[in-house]
Amino acid sequence: SDLSSWLENFTGRHPVQAGAAEWRLRADGGTINHLSGATISARGVTKAIENALEFYQAHRDRLYQGRGTP
Repeated sequence: SDLSSWLENFTGRHPVQAGAAEWRLRADGGTINHLSGATISARGVTKAIENALEFYQAHRDRLYQGRGTP
């Protein structure tokens, strides 16, 4: 489906500085394709994924405390 292929834009991407081109839509000078006719904003989803990865990177040790790291 279109959504599945759009989500593949994020495969293999790693947390980077906020606002880096890797985390922007192509229409905004970045590298991620938009999803035409989407109900959810492609910009909003892209930003949410970036924020989640930055949070994970910053708090990884606490998140896995007592459970071991993956």
